[in-house]
Amino acid sequence: DPFIGGQFKYLERLFRWCERYSVAVLLDFHGLMGSQNGGITSGNCGACGIEGCGETWQGWLMPDERVTNLAVIANVSKHFAGSPVFLGLSVANEVAVKSSHYA
Repeated sequence: DPFIGGQFKYLERLFRWCERYSVAVLLDFHGLMGSQNGGITSGNCGACGIEGCGETWQGWLMPDERVTNLAVIANVSKHFAGSPVFLGLSVANEVAVKSSHYA
């Protein structure tokens, strides 16, 4: 599971450093819960090709995954919106409308 808790503190640390040194931040939500394209770079373990690793699928718009993804986007955006270095958030990377691994 690529969604590991406890990582938000590192984003906060990144923003403190960037604010201190006037470096702009553009966040990229690279791997959505449920995989936005069915590929390994989207956090879909089954796409790695290792036997027994898991099933490859694309289901980022399934109801539970959609709720989680939207909550992450909303929370990150709200939390950092007041920072002078926050440029924005790319909400999905390399989205595929449909793949051969569609759930």
